[in-house]
Amino acid sequence: MKNRYVKIQKPDVVREAKKKIRTCLHCNDPCWRADVNYCWECYKYQKFESR
Repeated sequence: MKNRYVKIQKPDVVREAKKKIRTCLHCNDPCWRADVNYCWECYKYQKFESR
């Protein structure tokens, strides 16, 4: 039996949007906010524990 699910090609716009997801400068995880260059864990550490 053939696979019922056919892979749908995503438009280039969607691919471009995925490439633009910012990653954390420390651990390369996705950023938790668009205006912050860190993931939540690194951001928390930098903000609160480094004082």
